[in-house]
Amino acid sequence: MEMGEKYSPYPLDTDEIKENFEDDLSDIPALHRKRLSILYKHNLQKKLTGFTQFLEKLENNSKQRLENLPKYKEFLTEIKNKNYESTIVEVINQSDLQLVEAFNITKDLSYLFESYEKELE
Repeated sequence: MEMGEKYSPYPLDTDEIKENFEDDLSDIPALHRKRLSILYKHNLQKKLTGFTQFLEKLENNSKQRLENLPKYKEFLTEIKNKNYESTIVEVINQSDLQLVEAFNITKDLSYLFESYEKELE
């Protein structure tokens, strides 16, 4: 079964929004750029780095969890082989693995942050 954005009648091109903590306002006409920069530039979001120290641990935990899910590995194999009618694909499609893993990562982060705060005391 052909599923996904690329199979819709008017698919959108894939793109990515790059992080931008320094906006040069180049998308604004030069005539208005200086006036808008006064209103705009003082309120730019600063890059948050409070959780950066936990990223490696979070990535490793996630990778380890996914590697220990045999059904997930089987699912990826079936998808790679374009066997969309297999039982495992149907079973996995009924659950939301990404949501579950996002929840697990959030739990990990909460635990790591709590441990970190206790170390600071």
